[in-house]
Amino acid sequence: MDPLEFRIKNALRKGEIHQCYAIGLSLYQKGVETNENEYFDHAILFFSAATSSGSRSYENVGNCLMRKSEYHKALKMFMTHIHLENNRVEEINTDSSINEKPEYGECYFKVALCLNKLGRRGGLVKDFLMQSREQLSDYYDGFEDWGFADWEDVMTRFGL
Repeated sequence: MDPLEFRIKNALRKGEIHQCYAIGLSLYQKGVETNENEYFDHAILFFSAATSSGSRSYENVGNCLMRKSEYHKALKMFMTHIHLENNRVEEINTDSSINEKPEYGECYFKVALCLNKLGRRGGLVKDFLMQSREQLSDYYDGFEDWGFADWEDVMTRFGL
């Protein structure tokens, strides 16, 4: 039994839902490495079980769905993450003197990718890309994950 399979069986046997997110990440990475949708399907299940622990699980379900070319569903997950993150930050800022800013940059980038894959062009896609670029640095390490070299490559391929 490989280490990932052991972790999954052990977590399920013990009912350790808090490990679901970590297992989902492992399954997602295995899917990226092998390009097999079965890993993404399993990762979605584990991320779904972990949604009560935070909005990041929704973003990761969206990542899995994007890898499976299910862009409408991925878009819904990214927008859910953005909504929940906004609520979380709003609650923190209401209850304290901290003025935390939501971090949507990466999610905005993926929303733009989904919209583009769904045939949307123009203003809305551009708005999401520009908002993303404001929050992500020029050295964002996620470009390669989605087939881009850098911001210049993104803007060129999006015709901006």
